Amino acid sequence: MQDIYTVNGTLQLPDVLEYHVDSFSKYIMLADELDRKGYNTPWIVGETGYYNDTVVAQDLALAQSYVKNYINPTHNVLFLVQWPVERGDTSCSGGEGKMQSPHYFSRFNAYGW
Repeated sequence: MQDIYTVNGTLQLPDVLEYHVDSFSKYIMLADELDRKGYNTPWIVGETGYYNDTVVAQDLALAQSYVKNYINPTHNVLFLVQWPVERGDTSCSGGEGKMQSPHYFSRFNAYGW
């Protein structure tokens, strides 16, 4: 990341960074790595793995709580975007979502998103 955002020898991170995370372990590993490097830039979770999925919603909520309690108390996710595929859906080829606009967030909302 340093190579991408280094301009004239100075690290210049954007105001927000976007990541695709869909599990507790991926979220924790990413947050820990960024914290060790001193990056405290807010996140956008750009894909959640599955659409309105209870397992992913719970995993990410637990991970966010863990990060705030044990890694970086100022960690901030600005918003979350869902991948438009439901768990177990095998009708999508190439990983492309079949939903026009994934707008239900009830399961994510239940876990504080």
